[in-house]
Amino acid sequence: MNARFQSLAVASQKGGVGKTTVSLNLAFSLVNRGTRVCIVDVDPQGAVALSLSRRLSRSAGLSEWLEGRAPLSEVLVPTRLQGLSLLPVGQVSGLRTEGFGNRLEDGRVLQTLLAELTGYDLVLLDTPSGFGGATLGALRACDAVLVPVQAEPVAARTLARTFEVINELRRAHGGPELAGVLLTMVQSQDPNSTTIVQDLVRTVPSQILLETQIPRDPVFLDASAAGVPLGLLRRRPPPVSLTFDHLAAELEPRLGLGGAEADDVPVSLVD
Repeated sequence: MNARFQSLAVASQKGGVGKTTVSLNLAFSLVNRGTRVCIVDVDPQGAVALSLSRRLSRSAGLSEWLEGRAPLSEVLVPTRLQGLSLLPVGQVSGLRTEGFGNRLEDGRVLQTLLAELTGYDLVLLDTPSGFGGATLGALRACDAVLVPVQAEPVAARTLARTFEVINELRRAHGGPELAGVLLTMVQSQDPNSTTIVQDLVRTVPSQILLETQIPRDPVFLDASAAGVPLGLLRRRPPPVSLTFDHLAAELEPRLGLGGAEADDVPVSLVD
């Protein structure tokens, strides 16, 4: 992929695979590498806001913009990290979840939103599980999709359906491109987990399956409880945070971010 993408959906048929964790920590690493990122939460459960701040989970956001009750400038949340902004989902009651997803499903509203989100190199959409409603709208609106897959049997079996959906959308709309499949919650000491990893490495084309793998680590729960990305959990970030730096470096050329690959040459320490 050589084209420069400006929007990336993080999507999976199965829930609990780490979409929000990947979205937040990938965005953090990309911003630290010079990419301006806006995270948009299209999940009516508001996972992004819940992962970061109780105040943010109670604030207006995409839902209020969608209903014309607040301009984008009022619901877009800047962060203390220059170059990173958030658009929380806003207040979506349980009784309105289906209607919220229906409004987004054809992708047109999200295309309008993406057109208004200027000043960013990448807009990253965190989606609910499954391929209907808001997720389907995000896939129709975005240039590319990143697919996290938990290293366990049920999640791995969803990949075929995922590829079918993406191919159907590409035939109908010309997109989205598949930025890659990302293995998450990998347990190197668990034979079942390692078997799934080995099977996917053997069966999924190497240009699709990303080399980076996200391990299962208790520190993710610590970061979630603290409401921060891994890189801000401690003065000395936990080693697993480097995994997302590797992921960012792997995705940059696929998304046309971070300069041309031709510039990726050794840099002299003294000359």
